[in-house]
Order: sequence, then structure tokens, then C-alpha cells
Amino acid sequence: MSRKLPVYLLIDSSGSMNGEPINSVNEGLRAMMNALRQDPYALETVLLSVITFDREVKEVFTLTPIVAITLGNGADTSVLKQLTPHVLIYEGSGDDDFRKFVDWISNSVKTQSQKADAGKGSDGIDLTKVGDKLSFAQTDQHSQTDPNTVILTGRCKTKKQPYLMKYSRMATLQSFDKYNQNLQYNLEGCFPITEDYFNWSSESEVNEMEASALLGTPGCPHCGNPVAFAVCGLCEKIMCIEGEGKAICPWCDNENNFASGSGDFSVKRGQG
Repeated sequence: MSRKLPVYLLIDSSGSMNGEPINSVNEGLRAMMNALRQDPYALETVLLSVITFDREVKEVFTLTPIVAITLGNGADTSVLKQLTPHVLIYEGSGDDDFRKFVDWISNSVKTQSQKADAGKGSDGIDLTKVGDKLSFAQTDQHSQTDPNTVILTGRCKTKKQPYLMKYSRMATLQSFDKYNQNLQYNLEGCFPITEDYFNWSSESEVNEMEASALLGTPGCPHCGNPVAFAVCGLCEKIMCIEGEGKAICPWCDNENNFASGSGDFSVKRGQG
């Protein structure tokens, strides 16, 4: 009987992954799965498991991963170190970098699966073939919010289904960021989600910000209402509306009477 090689995939499930980032991850996973299916050693020895994380770790199976890899410097490595002391940071940003990263993972799994099948131990983590984009996390990074992304959770008034609004920080010279107290964020998209999102992500909203810093108002991705950025006066959560007038909050059933105005207001943002 061949020995088994457990492989653990840690997936960032925070709101900032919606859109192009999660699409890239899905494409990378499909590429890795296709590569492993074509390797006879991998088919016999590799066992895959998925673990998601944002502010909290959600284990699909009660297992202990050997290595955790974060894409970029924005992840909270202190959370990942709850799973394993071996945390790596991958700093590649382009599509070509990501493809090389996926190839490195696939080839590493193939190599280790062959060693497991032959009864040999692991030689440890070899970073040489992935270049200077991958390094060990030297100290814990604690992140409350992603400084480049604003994530807001709303709910459709008509269909009661949740959605995410994603805003990305406008490009500025980083050297001047510390002097700029009025950072602004452009709308990137409004994405429908299901109730399962709350099972995999932290529901806590970490701080408040002024709505005037968010440029662009999306429509509801579920029912098509023109305004997906209305705030309930009771629970202060986001909902969609047709326009001015009365509307029942899908979060708390409070009746609101919305009217147009020019005043600013605060919204609670997620970690991103």
C-alpha cells in the first residue's frame, strides 16, 4: 500500500478576494488539479484539503497543515500561524508571476508525492525554483483592514439575498499617503453572494469610514434596484432600494423612509 501525502490549500475568503482575485485563484487551482491528475504518483498518494481564512481560520477538516502561503503582504500572518509556524509570503503581482507560483506548487507536490510513495522523507521547503518572490514571514503581521480595499456587505430588499460592494483605493504616490487624510476609493463592483459566505468569513465589521470617500453607487446584483447603497436607520446595515420613499430593511425589518440629501454619513467596513 502506498504512503499518503496530505496537501492543504489555504484560501483567503475575505471580501477583497471577490472579482478578479478569486477568479485567478480558481484558475490556478484548476491548473494545479489538472497537473496532478496527469501524474500517476500524485493520483496514488496525494490527499487534498481546503482551509479558508479571513480574520478567523475555518478548518474544513480537523487537520494540521505543514506550510501556509499568503499572496501579498496584506494578509494577517498571525492568523496563519495559528495553523502552522511555517508561513511564507509570495510577493508576485502579475499574471505570469502567479502562473509560475502555481507551477511551483504543482511540481513540489509531484516531487513530494514520489518521495512519499518511495517511503522517503521530505527534504524541506525548497524556495530556489520560485525565485525571489517567495520568502518566510520573519515577524507576525497583524492586519485589521486592507488599506487598499473597502468591502461593504449589503442585502437585497426584494430577494433578501446578500451581496458585497468592493471599492479600491485610488492610485496615489505612497510617499504622500501619510499626509493625505482624505483617501478615496473607486467602485470596482457589486457581487452577489449566498448565505454560505457568512459561514466562511468573519461577520464582524472592524471600523467606520465616511461614505463620501467611496466614489460610485452600484445597483443591486440580485433584483436590479438602482441603488444598492442605502443604510438602515435602525441596524445601520446596507440594503438596496428603488429610490426615495419607504422601504423595509431586509436585515432587521425596520421601516425606513429614504430621501435624497447631500449630507455625509458613516458606514461600517469589513476587513477586506
